[in-house]
Amino acid sequence: MDTDTAPSAPIRTVNLRQASKLAKLSEVTMRKHLKLGRLKGQRVDGQYGKTWAIEYDALAAFVQERYGRRLSLRQVDRDTVLPQGVDSLRHLRDQLDAALVDVGKYRQLAAGNETTAAEVERILKERIAELTAERDAALIEASRRWWQRRR
Repeated sequence: MDTDTAPSAPIRTVNLRQASKLAKLSEVTMRKHLKLGRLKGQRVDGQYGKTWAIEYDALAAFVQERYGRRLSLRQVDRDTVLPQGVDSLRHLRDQLDAALVDVGKYRQLAAGNETTAAEVERILKERIAELTAERDAALIEASRRWWQRRR
C-alpha cells in the first residue's frame, strides 16, 4: 500500500492563543519560541490577517521537552482544537445550535425571574400589610393600657 494515500489520523492545529492556554505560557513567550524556531508553526491567513497555526503534537512535544509537562487532549474542548478537514460549517452550525439552546434557557430564566419577581413582590406586600396591621393593633392596645393606668 502506498504511504502517500494511506489514511492517517487528522492533524490537529491550534492558534497562538489556544497554544498558550494549553502550554500555560504567555502568548509573548509562545511567539518568542516560534520566532526562534524552538517551536514549529506556520503563519496562515486568519480572519483578521496572518496568524500562527501550531500542530498539537508539535506543541505537546515542545512542552514535554522544554518544560517537562505533558499535554492531554482532555484539557482541550472541541472549540480549542479542530482536526484539519473537519467541515467547518458543521462545526459552526453545532456552535450556533448550542448558542440557541442557551438563549432559550436564558429566556426561560428571564421569564421565570419576572414571574418570580412579581410573586415575591406580592408576598412581600402581603407581609408588610400584615406587619402594619399588627403594629397598628399593638399601638391601639398600648394606648388603651396607658389610658387605663391614667384613670
